[in-house]
Amino acid sequence: MKNLINYNLKNSFSRNMGAKFPPSFPNEMLVKILSSNFYSNIKKNFFNKRLKILEVGSSSGNNLRFFLEKKYTPYGIEINKEMVDLGKKNLLRLGYKIPKILIGNNCNIPFKNSFFDCLVSINTIHYNYGDDILLALKEFKRVLKKNGVVIIETSGPEHFNRAQSKKIKNLEWIWNSKDFRKGEKFGFFDDKISFSNTLKKVFSKVDVFERTEFSKVKLHFYFAVCTI
Repeated sequence: MKNLINYNLKNSFSRNMGAKFPPSFPNEMLVKILSSNFYSNIKKNFFNKRLKILEVGSSSGNNLRFFLEKKYTPYGIEINKEMVDLGKKNLLRLGYKIPKILIGNNCNIPFKNSFFDCLVSINTIHYNYGDDILLALKEFKRVLKKNGVVIIETSGPEHFNRAQSKKIKNLEWIWNSKDFRKGEKFGFFDDKISFSNTLKKVFSKVDVFERTEFSKVKLHFYFAVCTI
């Protein structure tokens, strides 16, 4: 997780673009998946239960607030104390009870085996690269109960940041966008098939789809729902 050493309060959200507060609304596709059977064929009605759920890379708590509203028991991990505190302070600002948020990362989740019903990773898996991608996925699996569910989102090839990145070899790219990550290595997937095939090395069932958004820049994501 060398890439995230410089991830801190200063660059955690786009103040230079006019943002006064960190992101405070949950990921739209995550809300859909957790609210309706329409979007995935895996684990129908699973998300109607009172789940113990972990978000890897919980950031400002924008998804944790949704888990709280769903009456789940949420947990979060972030890369350093600054980011842990960011999530706690933003949830407090929004009037929510602060769940347990600890320091951790994709390959080092500070919870015991088979602890969670569900794990969510929204745009964090690509902060590892090469062989560490599989290590991260195996760590996700380790902390999940039998029949647990993993939800993973990552950048697709048409995403503006991914499109500017340069491939070195399989699951190893150089970030070229002009921000604090420039020159760092990322583990992007070549296409939807490679994403699905990698997930199938660890999880028993995998459902992968994609979504795009258009504004001043193009956003393109792969989204997966998996069971162990």
